[in-house]
Amino acid sequence: VLVLISHIHSGHTKATIKPAQHVFRGDTVTLRCDIDGEGVTSWQYSWYKDGSFYSSSELQEHTFGSVTESDAGKYSCYGAERGGSRSLQHSYAVTLTVSERPKPKATIKPAQHVFKGDTVTLRCDIDGEGVTSWQYSWYKDGSFYSSSELQEHTFRSVTESNAGKYFCYGAERGGSHRSQHSYAVTLTVSDISKPTLTVEPQSSLFTGDSVTLRCEVDQLWDGWEFFWSKNSNTESTEASTKTIDAVKVSDGGEYRCRARGGGHYTDYSKPVTMTIYERPKAKVSIKPDQHVFGGDTVTLRCDIDGEGVTSWQYSWYKDSSNSVFSELQEHAFSPFTESDAGKYFCYGAERGGSRTSNISDAVTLTVSGEFDHLFTYTHSLYVIKLLISLFQIEPRQFTAPLQAGHSAGSLQMLHQVRYNVLHVVATQLTGFINWFYMCMYWCQWRTGHLEHQEFSRGPLYNVG
Repeated sequence: VLVLISHIHSGHTKATIKPAQHVFRGDTVTLRCDIDGEGVTSWQYSWYKDGSFYSSSELQEHTFGSVTESDAGKYSCYGAERGGSRSLQHSYAVTLTVSERPKPKATIKPAQHVFKGDTVTLRCDIDGEGVTSWQYSWYKDGSFYSSSELQEHTFRSVTESNAGKYFCYGAERGGSHRSQHSYAVTLTVSDISKPTLTVEPQSSLFTGDSVTLRCEVDQLWDGWEFFWSKNSNTESTEASTKTIDAVKVSDGGEYRCRARGGGHYTDYSKPVTMTIYERPKAKVSIKPDQHVFGGDTVTLRCDIDGEGVTSWQYSWYKDSSNSVFSELQEHAFSPFTESDAGKYFCYGAERGGSRTSNISDAVTLTVSGEFDHLFTYTHSLYVIKLLISLFQIEPRQFTAPLQAGHSAGSLQMLHQVRYNVLHVVATQLTGFINWFYMCMYWCQWRTGHLEHQEFSRGPLYNVG
């Protein structure tokens, strides 16, 4: 033991780490062993890691070109005289710490999408152990933009030229640490444009229709606020859509909207005028009459007086059926048969639009049998014979013997005149009687006392 001790040279051994004991993965790190030994000009340097032999070299420094976490540990060194017997004690251990290289985070305030003239701030945050002061560098669209000791970079009045993709990285001030590059963030700068106001399904409506007003802004932005006004009255704050489930006439008027985003108001949209009309009711008419006879031609017509509608699509229904049997304004039955009898109604839908009318009241078509054409003739004969009998005028009297004081010619002429006058009276009276019977017939049918009555083809009266 005494011999071994005699070979230990008096002096000092010191181990150091450059650039720092705390480094980031990928950094270049150098271990250095300094020996203050008098009389020795050449040393063999040995390194120990965590108490175990690590390496030996004639070089005073040992370098890690790209340090990793596995290189971390406690290092000590000692020296032995090359070509001699002298050596020094081990140095104190130095600790090498290797951490993950920090990745900065770039952010934009108040938002990544802003409007021209806004104040915008770029901020770079770096969480790097052991580093207290950073020099921040910004890159725009891949090219160097600026460098500063300040963590934030501010645009006081941003323009479209400031738009782009930004990322940052940090370098330790007064040291060798470097961060990674941050992920890029995109700054978008837009002009504030006026929103577009649309109406669905259309701006001209009937009472009871549903309508949706939609206020749309071109810019992509979260958190838009929308403001609505009607006839330039006080604004109301609502969502981007405004729905009225059943419009009234009072809902008509001029509507506008605007939006607010990021503290900015857009201009007002172009106005949209909603016009609300009372919903019209279809009306059915029949030609020639509601009560017809088999074989007649009958025409149904649907009329709709709807303001603002120039073209209708008509739908006809019969009885309780949901099937449309005609889409024309007029529908003709020719010839009309008993199977055509029933209740008919119609309604209209606007062509190329969304408006519809109310359904018409139902009308009833009733069919009867053939009318006896002898009706008029038999009544006429009966009335004529009745009148002639009452006045005791017979055609044979034209040849009666002459009465005293009258010539045969004058008496015959007198009878002929009386007969002609009574014949005209009888004809007019017959027409009145026929008209009276027809009115009675129509009134009975209207009140439901006469339906589907068949007239016999035989004469109504016995003219004999």
